[in-house]
Amino acid sequence: MPALLLLMAKKLVVMIACHFIGDYPLQMDWMAKLKGKDSHALFAHVMTYTSVFALLMLVPWMDMSIQAIALICVSHAIIDPLKARWKLFGLFVDQSLHIGILIFCVLMGWV
Repeated sequence: MPALLLLMAKKLVVMIACHFIGDYPLQMDWMAKLKGKDSHALFAHVMTYTSVFALLMLVPWMDMSIQAIALICVSHAIIDPLKARWKLFGLFVDQSLHIGILIFCVLMGWV
């Protein structure tokens, strides 16, 4: 059991690193500025963000599933406009929701 928990923790750390890579350095300035107003900018950001996770499918021990990729993609496309366009919450809630999705994927065994 401890080995399984350690593997899950390792996977979650990798997932969180992918989240911050996809949500910050890979998000171009134009995406960040326009994703709340322009669906093309939002789409570009969501696809760029999701591609970081899709690359994990090439890492055998990560066991990244298509269910995880789909949930990460769709949830990001829902959460980001709620913050950027409709301003329903701030950065802390935004990041908490994204990381909560990653935790859910690991707990479901989709990663």
